[in-house]
Amino acid sequence: MSSILSNIKSFVYQTGLDYRLNGNSYISYPGGNIPLNPISEFNDIVEAFVSSTYDLLITSNNSNLSINNHQKTIVKYIDIGRFFEQFDINRDSNGNYPDFIGKYEYSNENNAGYSVKFWDERWFNLISQKIDEALAQGYDGFFLDDVSKTSDWTSGNKLGNSSIPDAEIRMSFLIERIRKYIDSKSDTKHLLLILNDPIYIIEKNPALTKYFDLAMHEAGLNSTSSKLSLVNTLEKYEKYGVSILGHDWFAGKSDIKTLLDNLRIYTEISDSIFSFNTGFQGPEILRSGPFIQTARELSNTISGFSTGINLLSTGSTTNSTLNGGADAINYFIGSGKNSVAIGGSKSDYFEMHQSNQYAIGYIKLLLSNSTTGVLSPPKITIKIDDQIFIKDKIITPVYGKNVELLTIKIPSNSLQNILIVVDGARSINQDYSCIQIEEISVNGKSIDLTKSVFTNGGLNNIGVPYSYNGTVSVQSSSLTDALLSNTTYGNVTCIGGAGIDTADYSGVSTDDVTLKVDEHGKWYVKSTRCKIDDVVSEVERLNFSNKAIAIDLKGNAGTTAKILGAVFGKESIGNKSYVGIGLHYLDAGWTYDNLAALALDAAGAKTNDQIVSLLWKNVIGTTATANDKAPYIAMLENGMTPGALAHFAADTSFNTTNINLTGLALTGIEYIL
Repeated sequence: MSSILSNIKSFVYQTGLDYRLNGNSYISYPGGNIPLNPISEFNDIVEAFVSSTYDLLITSNNSNLSINNHQKTIVKYIDIGRFFEQFDINRDSNGNYPDFIGKYEYSNENNAGYSVKFWDERWFNLISQKIDEALAQGYDGFFLDDVSKTSDWTSGNKLGNSSIPDAEIRMSFLIERIRKYIDSKSDTKHLLLILNDPIYIIEKNPALTKYFDLAMHEAGLNSTSSKLSLVNTLEKYEKYGVSILGHDWFAGKSDIKTLLDNLRIYTEISDSIFSFNTGFQGPEILRSGPFIQTARELSNTISGFSTGINLLSTGSTTNSTLNGGADAINYFIGSGKNSVAIGGSKSDYFEMHQSNQYAIGYIKLLLSNSTTGVLSPPKITIKIDDQIFIKDKIITPVYGKNVELLTIKIPSNSLQNILIVVDGARSINQDYSCIQIEEISVNGKSIDLTKSVFTNGGLNNIGVPYSYNGTVSVQSSSLTDALLSNTTYGNVTCIGGAGIDTADYSGVSTDDVTLKVDEHGKWYVKSTRCKIDDVVSEVERLNFSNKAIAIDLKGNAGTTAKILGAVFGKESIGNKSYVGIGLHYLDAGWTYDNLAALALDAAGAKTNDQIVSLLWKNVIGTTATANDKAPYIAMLENGMTPGALAHFAADTSFNTTNINLTGLALTGIEYIL
């Protein structure tokens, strides 16, 4: 891998197809609109990009602006698989284009244009002219779009074009010519060549990979059917050793959760980085984010923008350091390979383990039919953690002669249940035409099926599990143990800084971890089973699969506990909903006094006497006499607010001892929001 690729940790895809300039200034093209993009506006884009921490800009701007005086990587967008008037091609007297321009298709305003005979020499000449212009303007390489439009020439294509059986090979040849052409134009530096969605071309001609530098996979969870389909495609690129730029269309319309889901998946694929449709929102997105960066081999320390929203990933890099922006909201994602993540002054989120990621596990099932008496073979449906992965699959192999091997990828490190539903079997005898389960393995580890739950089935006389039009439910801790066997990460150090920070272990149960805190407030999260050995400091919340724990006993969690003890009694600290309500308001900026007043009101303490009596009972532990209450009632009558008095009572040593605040600091407090 070249050093320039190893250093690219973030990019912007600014094609301009949906870029709004002053609201509505466009020029038309068949199927959509391209904005005017005057030089002054493109200047803004380049200026914002150069001053940002982004490394790579892909742009379709057609101005003559010189960009020679930049220190970053800017590549030129060229569509080589479709024609939508990006080249000057004259029509004849009848209004027709030359014969190398094919039929027209409109799918939507961002997917339209004329098919082209891209193997025609005249098409290459147009591309080479565009390359010459871009090089004269100072671009650092080229992004080739629509290389997958070989589909316009497959048999039965929807445009009605004639069939070209070797269309993919012809596209490969065009890309190779472009690579050699741009190489001939530069003796001093390597010019980047990036292809958009080339996987189908690569599968036809794997040798193509030596003629380009990067592949963009222009699809994320907003534009594919499932997480597994995205993973499957990315693994194909990984198989061919292709570096990946991940991009999600319309992701700017989604929430942070979807972007994080995208980033988790790309993080699990080696040598890939992810972005989203920043370019379609103009240069302002370069200043406000969300900003997405991934640590790389030669650039394993990354720093977020000082303001806005940062999404920072370790990628597949070991020993990475992720620095969040000081005044930004920072999200940290990664597989936890000896990483350090440092937050800022806002509320940051740390998710640093494969336990939360989409590391791929493999479940293999060896199934067969019975031997004789079959009238109709059985079909099966397989559910994993209540999600259907295989539906109505007919099993035809005969037991003792052959088996059906089913391999299922699991995009998670949590595996609770495998359910096999058998249906449609008909035979002379119920003992026949059943499913024989010869083996179930997870990540190569065979699972003990003797404790499975069967309906209309069980173990036959030689100990082989079977089911006749029933179900087999496999539930075992060994399932997750086997799936976790492919996780290989090291320790993580999370430093939250100011704000309400969360360390997320939502793929891990507290049953599988040990939690300890030292005298400096550092928490140690360890798990042999889940391979966790972390140090968490200046973080306020720990989230696990089975519980959420507030650990800021010197902050909002401590304040909540003291108010609950003083107003509702020490037993109320075990009420996770009450704790969650208190944290919600304090985290939102409420004062100690305001929350204490709300608690008194909720407890039904309205009068001065009721307030003092309640606080005395819970803090001191006895029923207050008139003499006991008198000075505190006087304080309320003289202007002290009920919230201030509750604050005073909650902070007393009587209350902190009563609720065992020192002990809570060692365990944290469970809560439900």
